[in-house]
Amino acid sequence: MGAEELYNEVSGAFGAAGWQWIDCRAFQSLVPGFPHGLALYYPMTLAVVVVPPYTQPTQEEFAFAAAYQGVWAVCHGQEDVLRLVRLYSQVLIARS
Repeated sequence: MGAEELYNEVSGAFGAAGWQWIDCRAFQSLVPGFPHGLALYYPMTLAVVVVPPYTQPTQEEFAFAAAYQGVWAVCHGQEDVLRLVRLYSQVLIARS
């Protein structure tokens, strides 16, 4: 699977789960390591890096994550999205 197909799989999976997806790839040329997208489900916002299975984020992405003060997540595909959606659904239920 190519990078564009993987990105579409991840962004589509968040959308199918009812989350809003904001494409942030244009910012990567301005801010090294900036996430590929933001996944939003009020009040949660996840900064999401999309990487192929069995690979790691880049050093720039890890550096961004270290400086970022929000929730940062790595997604290798639809299964990771479903895990994140389940996890944060439980967090939101526990908070209510």
